[in-house]
Formats: sequence, C-alpha cells, structure tokens
Amino acid sequence: MMRLVPIELVRPPAYLGRSIFDSGGKIILNKGTPLHRYYLERIKELGITSVYVEGGSAAFMDLDEMALEGARIEAIKHMKKALRKFKSGGSPEQRKLRAEAGQLFDEIMLNRCAMGHLIHIMSLKDHTFEHSINVCILSILTGISLDYERSKLLELGTAALLHDVGKVLVVDRIVSKQEVLPEDEYKIMQKHVLYGYEVLGSTEDISSEVAETALYHHERCNGTGYPKGLSGKAIPEFARIVGVADVYDALCHDRPYRPRLSPGEVINVIRNSPKDEFDPEIAGMFMSSITPYALGSTVILNTGCRGVVIHITGDYPAHPRVQLLYDGTGRPVKGIRVLDLRKEHGTFITGVAVE
Repeated sequence: MMRLVPIELVRPPAYLGRSIFDSGGKIILNKGTPLHRYYLERIKELGITSVYVEGGSAAFMDLDEMALEGARIEAIKHMKKALRKFKSGGSPEQRKLRAEAGQLFDEIMLNRCAMGHLIHIMSLKDHTFEHSINVCILSILTGISLDYERSKLLELGTAALLHDVGKVLVVDRIVSKQEVLPEDEYKIMQKHVLYGYEVLGSTEDISSEVAETALYHHERCNGTGYPKGLSGKAIPEFARIVGVADVYDALCHDRPYRPRLSPGEVINVIRNSPKDEFDPEIAGMFMSSITPYALGSTVILNTGCRGVVIHITGDYPAHPRVQLLYDGTGRPVKGIRVLDLRKEHGTFITGVAVE
C-alpha cells in the first residue's frame, strides 16, 4: 500500500510510490525511484510538499502525536473563530445549533486519518486551511438543518474538512498564486479534485462518501461544473452541500484579484444563481442556517444610512428589519423609523459597523 507523506517525514530508504510529473505532463521522477536525500531536495525545490511512498499499513502512520496535537489545537482555535463569525442572532435555538456544530468538530478532530490529511492542508502557503475549517462548520450547520443523524453529520463534516486536500499535490506556485490563473494553470488547479479523490480513496478509515465529496464539490446542479459535468441528483448530496459552503466562504474573503462580498451579498449571489446552479433545497437550508447579521448589530446600508438589526426572518436572513439610527448624511434619525429590507427593493446592507 502507498502512503502520502510530507517531504519532511520521508526517511531513506524509501521508494516513490507514484511517478511525479511536471505541469506539461513530463515525468520528473519515475515510480519506484529510491528517495535519496538529493531527490528529496530537488522535489522540494519544485514546490512539491508531499509524495507517495511505497509500503506501510496505513496513510500518515509516521505522524507523531505532537504533530497531531498541535494541528488539533490550531484547528479548534480556528473553529471557534469561525463559529463566532457565523453568529446568527443569539437566539437559544441558534446558540444550541452552534454548540452542537462545535461538539461535532471536536469529534472529527479525534479522527487520526482526518487529522493526518489536515496537517498537509496546513502546510499549503495559501488560505486553504482556514477555508477548510469554515466550510466544515458551514456544512455541519446545514446538515443539522437537514436533520442528519449524528454519524452522518460526522461523515459530512469530515468530507467538508478534507474537500480541498488534493491541493497538496498541485504545484505550490499555482496554489499560492496571487492573481487570476491563466487557462493552462487553471486546468492544473482543477486536477486537485482528482488528486483529492485518489488520496482519500487510498486511505484506510476514510469512507467513499468523503472521497467522492473531494471529487465532486465543484460540480453544479445545472451541469456547468467539473470534473464530469454532472447535474442534479447525480451529484452526491455531500458534494452539493459542500459546494454551496465552499462558494459562500470563498466569496466572503478578499482575494488579490477581487474584493470580498458582504455575507448578505453572498447570500443574494447564491439565492439568485443562474439556472439552478445549486440544489434549491440545500441552498435554502444553508441560507436558513447562516444568518449574516446578529440581532443588535449596527449595519451600514448602501444609501449611507446606519441602523440596528431588530428582526431576522429565517427565509430572508440577508434582509432583516433595521431601525435607522443615522441618515445618509450622518445625522441622527428623529423618532422610530424601521426599514423591512425584504420590501425595500434596491436598499441592502453593505457591511457591519465597527463599534
């Protein structure tokens, strides 16, 4: 059996379990090559962080407990940050929802195989680690809303956490690139779904559902996704959930080539996506699980007005009722004036005011 091992953990004598190719498809190093120190240094210079090594009974068995515990602590820290970010009104029901998501995340962190893969994700020189945790939490919250039983929620959370693990096998200079990828490099990046499927599919104690999520999370219900152009229910349900969470979190963060959108704007993007890009039932459950503006928070409207969120509806979390505090010129609003953003067409929240 082959293991995917970080370069730093490869100890000669070891033999390459899978050939390494350059971006043009040319073999750099053949399968079966003894991984002497010279080869390992050359591989690192190419930006490759992990290689398949022949032998061993299970993936990542060389990971010591100190590495696992360090990764676990770091992941839980980011999980708590994510749950605070995904606050949803502070109602008892929503607090219970977030608490359950946190408990499930803690259980996933005890899965040695999942943690081994997460250590690889942490080594990437981009946003993938934090993004993976955010997508995990968002997916768990959606699964709870879909009434998944606990065992299924743990599988979904694991699938979401590891959905981008294939990026560890994409050349580092492409993964960490700070601009829009040209077509040839974008095609290489798309291969991360295939790499992820292979990595997870060859790991003991990782289910086929988890591996398939890595493969299909970029598929879209209208058939416009990749790698196979699947549509509708042909896309596994976990992949449909993770696909929505993946897009939501990506759009909520700045990239060098585009500014981030506000959570409310992202929800509108998902709600108004063309031609049923997302499963409508899952997208609806997702949006009802994620309330972007907490009750009592001060928000800024596109008109320049500022106000406080006083009511949130489950069907339209990005369009709460807002009591105005200041008009567009910054003057205090006299009396009580409430805007229901579901009915105020053309008026929307652009951000949350920093108190």
